[in-house]
Amino acid sequence: MAHAGNHTQAQVHSHADGHDGHVNQEELRQFGFWIFLITDCVLFATLFATYVVLHGNHAGGPGPKEIFEMPGIIAETFILLTSSFTSGLAVLAMNAGS
Repeated sequence: MAHAGNHTQAQVHSHADGHDGHVNQEELRQFGFWIFLITDCVLFATLFATYVVLHGNHAGGPGPKEIFEMPGIIAETFILLTSSFTSGLAVLAMNAGS
């Protein structure tokens, strides 16, 4: 009996907050977009950190200059992150009807 009373109070509480048990899809999309962008930044930050660590420590094997072309990688990373951000903003604007 106490369980049914608690459930009713929870329903009243959610209705009072205006949630009605529904998820705001626009907020969820924006959150997903930012998570996607942050994971891209973390991935590329890890690649750049790997380059910095390997810069002088290659123990006789191929060095980073033979493996990586930094000017090209920096430009490509900037283009990728900019295009991801622009595409995300376009999708959010499209969903908003703009």
